[in-house]
Amino acid sequence: MNTEFIYEQNYYEKVMKQMDKRQRKIFPIDVNDINWKLAANIASYGIKRYFGKEDCLAPNSGFQ
Repeated sequence: MNTEFIYEQNYYEKVMKQMDKRQRKIFPIDVNDINWKLAANIASYGIKRYFGKEDCLAPNSGFQ
């Protein structure tokens, strides 16, 4: 199985240009602000836990 994802930013860039600083703070949509290592760890945990039915510890996300 081979899957390919193509991400386009046209809509994202349009929305970012229309938002002021206050709106950007309320609705943080900048992908550069994502902690990608943490996001990958959480996704990996979900795959192991719910698809692989493994008994494993959740990554520390800082959310309780």
